[in-house]
Amino acid sequence: MLGNRLSNLRKLNNLTQSEVAKKIGVSRSAYANYESGNREPDYETLQKISSFYEVSVDYLLGKVDERNKQLREAGEEAINAFVKEKMDNIYNLLHNLPLEEQKELLRQLGTFARGFVEERKEERS
Repeated sequence: MLGNRLSNLRKLNNLTQSEVAKKIGVSRSAYANYESGNREPDYETLQKISSFYEVSVDYLLGKVDERNKQLREAGEEAINAFVKEKMDNIYNLLHNLPLEEQKELLRQLGTFARGFVEERKEERS
């Protein structure tokens, strides 16, 4: 479970294993081993990963399905406002880009959405 969550979070953030490893202070091979399930991070590293991705340790370990406890606790109204703000930002960004760049950004958003759906499927199985 941990490895899948780490891989999905990294991909959703369009990061390489090297980039994440550098941010949390481990080697790329150590991080790759976390993702593959060949090695488990110590508690301190798990905390760093949790902070980096802004998710709970419980989420990383598969104990809960919510990535961000603060969003859950904020309630539906706050979540809707958060999503609306982000969608407005995306719309404004798209609106000001040339057509080819709009297409590329929309392609990337599609990749993100498919990754999210796949992650949810894995969590439910």
